[in-house]
Amino acid sequence: MTDHTPIRKNRRRHKKQPDAKSRLKALVRSSCPSGRRAAAKYSKVPARVLRKLARDEDESVQKAAASNPNTPMKVLWKLAERHPEIVLENPALRATVAADPGAFEQAPERAVAELLAQEEAPDAWLRWGSRRKDPRYRRTLQAVAQNPSAPPDALETIVDRDDESEEARRQGMHRYRARETYRLVAENPSAPAHVLEQLAGCAQRYVREAVTENPSVPPELLDLLRRAGADEELQEVGHEPQPLSEEEFERVFAMGAYGHNLLALHPETPDHLLEQLARADGSMTRKRVASNPSTPPAVLEQLARDKKLSVRKVALKNTNISPDVLNRLAEAPEGETRKVVAGHPKVDPTVLAKLARDEYMAARRAVARNSSAPQSVLKRLARDKVMYVRRGVAENAQPPTKLLEHLADDVHWEVRKAVGRHAKTPPEVIERLMGDPVDEVRQAVAERMNGGSENVRSK
Repeated sequence: MTDHTPIRKNRRRHKKQPDAKSRLKALVRSSCPSGRRAAAKYSKVPARVLRKLARDEDESVQKAAASNPNTPMKVLWKLAERHPEIVLENPALRATVAADPGAFEQAPERAVAELLAQEEAPDAWLRWGSRRKDPRYRRTLQAVAQNPSAPPDALETIVDRDDESEEARRQGMHRYRARETYRLVAENPSAPAHVLEQLAGCAQRYVREAVTENPSVPPELLDLLRRAGADEELQEVGHEPQPLSEEEFERVFAMGAYGHNLLALHPETPDHLLEQLARADGSMTRKRVASNPSTPPAVLEQLARDKKLSVRKVALKNTNISPDVLNRLAEAPEGETRKVVAGHPKVDPTVLAKLARDEYMAARRAVARNSSAPQSVLKRLARDKVMYVRRGVAENAQPPTKLLEHLADDVHWEVRKAVGRHAKTPPEVIERLMGDPVDEVRQAVAERMNGGSENVRSK
């Protein structure tokens, strides 16, 4: 007999194994950072997922996305700002830059700067960064400047002052580089000796100070600058200069602004270098040449006609200037120029006599204080209507005694005070001034009698 009882089927079903897509989805949604990190490292993860993982709150997940070759370049540039050391090792980045040399120019400047600041950055990239003279790339330039692995020629390119574009100059990039980027190069222990020598002549103090602190700076360079008149920190000029050879003078001159200022005051600077320094753009350099007692008369004549009044005044006070130049400049339209000429000991007496009638009061006062002024000129000025001129006669180092006696009765107490302080005032006049009604006059006389300062000119 046949058993027709139906056979019960095993209704137990096997669970379907999740595919790769489902597993990846689960990892991305995982609450554990290790799961999301594994997803970011997956070789077949879609770009849209990598974009999301690159913004993950966990830093290790971000780094995993930064190392994935499938991460889009726009995402990599963003990650380079936070994790440049990881992005730098991503083969996709190197392949992109190799295929398109202009890739860096399309990237965010901060990302490029962070990459070039890494010691593992390729030399070719660092050389590219050193040529960025546009102000937009200042971070890039700084990154190369401070990178200890930067090739010497890249650092040399940064400090090269001759290849700046006109646009960069107009936008002030040359000033920014001098103030910041030059300092970073000066601090870089990989900077070659010739670059440090160029920076030692920089106009900015803190750049030169950084050079002195660089362990790679040649000691003989610092010794040369100090013999040229620099102090220990390369901050000042005219500090006990010593003799230099002709080659050393030329070497210091080639360093730039600071070297120029050193030579402008050096007592043995060759004439041909002083002639060049007298044409320097910086008025401070020209002023220092004008004050150098060794500056040739022809150069001083040029500086006495300088566009800057402060330079002209210094040149006219130089004892090495030609009397002919002084006599000609006594006709200058500027009152301050005539004033300086009037106070110079080399001025011709006839010129002083003319300046004693000058409409500019300060010029007449300068004549009054000039010890080379003739007595006849001083006599006229002792009766000038302006008190400061009369006081100038009383302050003259070689006034006639009769004029001091005359000025001791001046209506203005400041003139009488100057007479009371003068070393050549006769005793009988001093005795008379001791009873002056003004306290300041009596005090000046008392100081003179007690051995105080004599013949001190009032300011």
